[in-house]
Amino acid sequence: MKAFQQLYFGLIFIYYSIIVVTNLGYFPEESSMSKMVAIPLLGVTLVYWLITMRFFLATTLKFRFFKTLFLFILIYVGYYVFSLMGGNYYSGINLSAHTRVFFTGLFWMFAFFNFFEIGYRTKISERSLKVFGIVLYLLSTAIIFSDIFKEGMDEEILNTASGYTALMVMPLLFYYNKHRIFQIFLLTFLVTLISGKRGALVIEAIIFLYYLISYKRFAQIKISSSLTTKIIILFAIAGLAVFFYNNAAGSLAERMAGLFVGKEVGNESSIGSGRNIFWSYTFFTWYEAPILNNLLGLGFYSTIYTLEKLYGMPIQAHNDFLEILHGFGLLGISVYLVFQYKFYQLAKTFGLSKIDTYILITCFLIFVMRSIFAGLIYRPDTLLFAIAMGLILGNIYKKRKDEC
Repeated sequence: MKAFQQLYFGLIFIYYSIIVVTNLGYFPEESSMSKMVAIPLLGVTLVYWLITMRFFLATTLKFRFFKTLFLFILIYVGYYVFSLMGGNYYSGINLSAHTRVFFTGLFWMFAFFNFFEIGYRTKISERSLKVFGIVLYLLSTAIIFSDIFKEGMDEEILNTASGYTALMVMPLLFYYNKHRIFQIFLLTFLVTLISGKRGALVIEAIIFLYYLISYKRFAQIKISSSLTTKIIILFAIAGLAVFFYNNAAGSLAERMAGLFVGKEVGNESSIGSGRNIFWSYTFFTWYEAPILNNLLGLGFYSTIYTLEKLYGMPIQAHNDFLEILHGFGLLGISVYLVFQYKFYQLAKTFGLSKIDTYILITCFLIFVMRSIFAGLIYRPDTLLFAIAMGLILGNIYKKRKDEC
């Protein structure tokens, strides 16, 4: 089993490494290199879940949080299967893209279960898992920078699609480096500033605000590390700050100013990126639909067909709550909201220390806020977050059992 886990880790490293080198131009964008790794990685994810099915049924499903997620998966799969049968929304379906989106969501959901099991039962040392988290974080940061270089440093406004990746892995580094939380946060914040991802910056601001509000409760979080580590981190922060000032400060300022500048989206005036328009359009398309569609939704991933009427091109709602309400109706959104609430309850009570609680609340805030600003369920980088959350929860559960 240990060898299978190592294969799993290796495929993850190779997959994200290929994304980096593709962004840097070593493979053409239309290259099938990433697909050649993504398909086996998906296969290993599903096989691993089947192999550990007994653990899943006996242990994982003891948690209401996981039970609710599994119920959502059943709804998710059922709606996808139903969408293949056709209907008004699916008459011109791009089957390849439709199926890719389905497996992207399925990918991270089952990876979450798997890495919970790995965090709990693995025979891989904690030191190795710590190294795994560091390498994953470095890869996520490399994806952001390679994405910037792919777009071109001479772009007037930088806004990389990968701007959330470092934030997705950040909680895992928090967990395995509890006395370096501030340094890790500052590094991640600078990387996000450079990427120009406003949503990620808002999430990080909320996480920091939560810490300030709860400072006395989490006073045991201290800045401590060896002199060598401090010097390395100091140079990294300084280098990132200089890079940001020289290459991305003006771009970010223009993007932030764009939040208050109107523009035309379809036939309506929008602010910033236009989310206020297509959020409204998504909601009212669902609201004005027949009562049966209010209850059961308009179908799997149906927002891209709704918003195509507005934009002339298929686009997501960039908000999981609206995406699920539109697609799965009151049935789906009710299950998803219960899942979020169970996540919050788990975050508050599951940790063995105040630092654990802070890290789990950080995970919850990332999950909810990313769901609001950009969406999680159909995003490939959600795999990074699923790995981080799974390992953290699994390791805490192992320590709880050891203490009993």
